[in-house]
Parts: sequence; C-alpha cells; structure tokens
Amino acid sequence: MRRLFSLLLGILLLTYSMGGICAAEDLFDTGKSDTAIKPFVFPKSMAVVRNNSPGYLPVKPNIQGGFDYSEETYQRLKPIEKGFLENEVPINRFIKKHLVRLDPARIAPSIRGKDFDYILSRKALRKLGNEYDADLLFVFQQSINVLSEPWIIRIEGLIYLARQDKILILPSNDHELKSSQPDFISINQKSLEQLGKDARKIIHSHKFEKRRSNY
Repeated sequence: MRRLFSLLLGILLLTYSMGGICAAEDLFDTGKSDTAIKPFVFPKSMAVVRNNSPGYLPVKPNIQGGFDYSEETYQRLKPIEKGFLENEVPINRFIKKHLVRLDPARIAPSIRGKDFDYILSRKALRKLGNEYDADLLFVFQQSINVLSEPWIIRIEGLIYLARQDKILILPSNDHELKSSQPDFISINQKSLEQLGKDARKIIHSHKFEKRRSNY
C-alpha cells in the first residue's frame, strides 16, 4: 500500500515538474471562469463526474512543485485514506443527494457519470463531453493539503458547458483536519452540500431572462 501511495505521489510530482506544462492544463488550478457565456435556456441536461486523479486523495504539492513528505506524514495519511475509502457508500449517497439532484424542479435533470483518473485539461473535458450527451458537465474532486497545520481537505468543482466549450469555476470549500480520526461522513456531507448550493447559484445566474416591454 505504501509503495502504491508513493507511486501516486511520484506521478503527481512528475506532472507538476515537467516545465509547468501539465500543471498549466489542470483546470482546477485556474480559479477563473470563462467569459462571454451565452445565457441558458432551460431545461438543460447534466452529468456529474468525480475526478480521482492522480490518487484517491491527491496531496497538493508545494509552490516549488515538490512534496514535504516524511515518514510521519505517511503514517498520518494512512488512517485518513482508509477513512475515506471506508465511507465510499455514504459519500456516493451525498453526491446523489446534493449534486446529482441539483434542482428539484429538474431545471437541470442529471445523471451520475463514471469517475475518471486523469488530469483535467481542456482536452480531457472535451473527451468527457463526448462521452455524455449532456449540456452541462459537473466535475469535482477532493484533495488534501498536508503542508500546513491543521491539514486541509478541499473540495472543488467546475461546470463545463459542452455546447459552448466554456467552463464556470465553482468556489472551493475547505475543512480542517484537527483530529487524527476526523468525522469523514460529516466533512463530506457539508462539503458536497455547499458545492451543490454554489453550483445551483452559478447555473441559475446564467439563466436566460426574457425582457418585458414597458409599452
């Protein structure tokens, strides 16, 4: 398990060290939505997919592209990784409740897509867009930052407008790991619920509004 975990970290390190090329393509790091978005005319279809690249809980690198990774860090990471894996069933339930069922009125009827495990670039998004016959692609991921105390679990997402080839970046939300045995169910419920609220707000902010004449 440790060898596999180290390999995943090595892949992430290699990705970030190749001249910044791959790092620049990771859309979760852009932090900026596209402009000139055409207003949405509902109903719209949507697919929700989770990014697990390059590991289940990828560790964020430091600003130089490396890892401050020690034996102590590894020992602390093991129960956290185990905790998330053991809570995959309730996590999937929260994904369905807060993300897939984004709108009770079915303004955005949606399905749960398959998880994927590669860097989220523009090319990757277009590939995903071709796999799903959906107007909107809701992509999200979780990561853990071990470079500060307390450690942070972050969930972040974006909405890919497949017909426009545009992205809308969602606000990320962080949760501190103040305990060696954190309440993963509560963390996931709160983070996914907030991500769903932010997504709904941003989607509705681009709704087409028919102007009424005063005459």
